[in-house]
Amino acid sequence: MGGQLRFECRLRVILAEIKAKDPSFTNEKFAKRAGIAKNTLSGIINGHKLPSFENAYKIARELAKIKGTNVRIEDIWIVKEE
Repeated sequence: MGGQLRFECRLRVILAEIKAKDPSFTNEKFAKRAGIAKNTLSGIINGHKLPSFENAYKIARELAKIKGTNVRIEDIWIVKEE
């Protein structure tokens, strides 16, 4: 595999699934719980930027707490085949 990897971010879908189960859930609350800035989370969700490893880890860890199951970074950011 040559060149840079490209990723598809599933975070928007995952957060929408959580919101469907808990209408009080907001991205702002999630960002605060995960320990990342709200505008950083927004940029990641909207595909304007990739997260740092630290933020990706924090997001996966917080999703695991909410979902009650292991969430891997690879479950959120999927490598797109060229």
